[in-house]
Amino acid sequence: MDKDSLVDDLQFRFAPEDREAYGGDWHTYSELDMISMRGRDLMQLEALFGVPMPDLMRAFRADATYATMAVAWIAAGRPVEWREFNPLIMQLEWRAKPIGDEPGKSQVPASGPGESNTVQTVSDPFATTQEQESTS
Repeated sequence: MDKDSLVDDLQFRFAPEDREAYGGDWHTYSELDMISMRGRDLMQLEALFGVPMPDLMRAFRADATYATMAVAWIAAGRPVEWREFNPLIMQLEWRAKPIGDEPGKSQVPASGPGESNTVQTVSDPFATTQEQESTS
């Protein structure tokens, strides 16, 4: 995959009902991290999920449940065995990764002193950097 076609880093956390099992911290979904994995590690994940990683990333962008489950499991550090991973996947809380969190390339600035720390939305968090630049 071309690095220019990757989506900006996103963060998620599990639904309150799942935080005891999987943790309550924000986890980062980074396509750059995924394509930077070693070949044999990628092959093991492809065998486990039954789909090539580029296809998994495209399916995640299309909001396919199996892909969201898979990327959440990877990004969360594989908290349990895959066959035991069963969060309320449609209730994950997603946000663009704030600038300043390392590594990352989000376009959403982090809140400064005295500013609200609310999640800021972007027009299309799944758009590639190239697509975002063409609409600016």
